[in-house]
Amino acid sequence: MQSIMISMLVVTFIFHSDVSPEQQETILNQINRWESVQKVTHLNPNATHPELLRMCNAYLVDRADQVQIVKKLMDIPEIELAEIPAKRSLIN
Repeated sequence: MQSIMISMLVVTFIFHSDVSPEQQETILNQINRWESVQKVTHLNPNATHPELLRMCNAYLVDRADQVQIVKKLMDIPEIELAEIPAKRSLIN
């Protein structure tokens, strides 16, 4: 089996539990306008469990600095945690 690395810059983050879905959407729209962000989404927009609805991904442009994006996200009071996920490889 051959291992294939697919590289996409991503940062995961989670909102505090008291942030309403409407507030989340407003903040996601703001983050989506950042120059380094290609797209921001809920981890599972169709989730029914409140904990899953708090989790999001920010997909970044190739030149983005993930560490700076994490710091910028952590400056938003409504965000509880932001981090760079562990690298994974797909096995072909």
